[in-house]
Amino acid sequence: MRGVNTTMTIDTQSFQRQIEAIKRASGRAGSSTVRYWSRIMLRKLAYKTAKASRKYKLAGRLRAGWWPAASALGVNTVYSGSFPNKGEGSAIDNIANPINPSFTMTNTVPYGPHVEGIAAALQQGVSEVEARAKAEWETKYASQLRGFAGI
Repeated sequence: MRGVNTTMTIDTQSFQRQIEAIKRASGRAGSSTVRYWSRIMLRKLAYKTAKASRKYKLAGRLRAGWWPAASALGVNTVYSGSFPNKGEGSAIDNIANPINPSFTMTNTVPYGPHVEGIAAALQQGVSEVEARAKAEWETKYASQLRGFAGI
């Protein structure tokens, strides 16, 4: 019997649009904006990654899959469990790209997609960070409008 490879996809397109709007409205450098929101997203996803049930061998590794991204971003608060990351996660740090800065985080713990409710929990985390980004953008935009109007 061959191994089964399952992938779980999280939609972040709307979140990406919010980040672009924040960059434009705030005048902040793209790299600092991407780093800031990547750190927030990482913390949220790690928090939403519940420990898997005991039916999975080494169930605590699921949250450890975020560790490579945490390490690349300098975030040391996402995982403090007893299971080390065993190469089951990665990060692509392209934040320094002046044209299109980005940060990609991947959690490849094999049983992750099979954990009940994990996809919904992670998508909810993305939505929560997206709402926060939208609120920040709207606050910044309203502030700028007041400034232009001399209020």
